[in-house]
Amino acid sequence: MKKLEIVEIVDKKDGIPENEFIIIKALEDVNLKNYAIVDNTFIITQPTNKIKLSDVFRHVYFFPDIEIEKGNYVILNSGKTKKTKTQYSEEKNIMFYIFYWNSKNCIWNNTGDEAILIEYNTQDSYLKK
Repeated sequence: MKKLEIVEIVDKKDGIPENEFIIIKALEDVNLKNYAIVDNTFIITQPTNKIKLSDVFRHVYFFPDIEIEKGNYVILNSGKTKKTKTQYSEEKNIMFYIFYWNSKNCIWNNTGDEAILIEYNTQDSYLKK
């Protein structure tokens, strides 16, 4: 059963990364530690001019180790800042956890980009020294 769901990608189409973000809702209590967002794009193949899903992930964002309660929201902003924020909506009784991708450029340009939410388990890793 999925614990998180992408609700919407907001893109104000003004070329400013701080004005675009992904809204994700927690469907269950969840730790974001093993989740990532990747973008996938479409390409036009030649010479047929058919649209095909690219296998290139241009951007990857790994969420930090943080607990999110059911019904609260995660906002992943494409823009730059130095820290994560939280914002409580007393009116709606929900918490928004706001993270920043720290991108200099827009990620969601509405030309066929797809946001993919991945839950992963690290099987093995090696840091070359």
